[in-house]
Amino acid sequence: DPDDGNQGGLDLFLTDPKESPASASSAKKSPKLRVAPHADTLVMFLSDRMAHRVIPTRGKDSKWFALTVWALSGTAMNQMTRKMMAMRQQASKADSDSDD
Repeated sequence: DPDDGNQGGLDLFLTDPKESPASASSAKKSPKLRVAPHADTLVMFLSDRMAHRVIPTRGKDSKWFALTVWALSGTAMNQMTRKMMAMRQQASKADSDSDD
């Protein structure tokens, strides 16, 4: 509650969700919607398409927690695993080559 000095929440900048904002400064010039940290509030959005900012909640009497979940497609996850393994193998090979 802002009157208690515990303001905070999530600012969503109301840019076109069909495309990523051109820049952070242009997104911040857009109208914004602040979602207050109330119990039983769920906010879902495409973070790469919706400019946003977390506003810290401050207060002596209450503790607030936020849960962030990232959802990726199976294809992206499989590609990431293969790419990370290839990078590790290259790094390991470079380390063993430098030992010679």
